[in-house]
Amino acid sequence: KLQEIVERIQELHQNPRSRDTHSMHREWKFEALADIEFQDNELISILGDDRIQDIMLDLDIEAAHPEALLDTFDGDGTGKVTLRQVLCSILKLRGELQKADM
Repeated sequence: KLQEIVERIQELHQNPRSRDTHSMHREWKFEALADIEFQDNELISILGDDRIQDIMLDLDIEAAHPEALLDTFDGDGTGKVTLRQVLCSILKLRGELQKADM
C-alpha cells in the first residue's frame, strides 16, 4: 500500500492534471523521491486525490477531510513536508506495519 501511495504521489507531482487516472506501474525508487517537499496546500490536494483516499481507507485511515490531518503530517508547522514525513505519518496513523502493507 505504501508503494501505491508513493507511485500515486509521484504521478501527481510530475503531472498535477492526472487526478482522475490510476497509478501507472513505475519502478519504486523511494530514496530518490523521499526528500521531495510539498507545501501544505499541495499536500491537502494530494490527500484529497480519489486514489490516495482509497488507499488510505484500505489502511483504515479516515482522510475525508485532509485539512484536519495537516498537523499530523506537518508536525513542525513549517508549511512544508517531505514524502518521507508523509509516509512516516501514515504509518503512525495506521499503527503497526503489517506484512500485507509491504
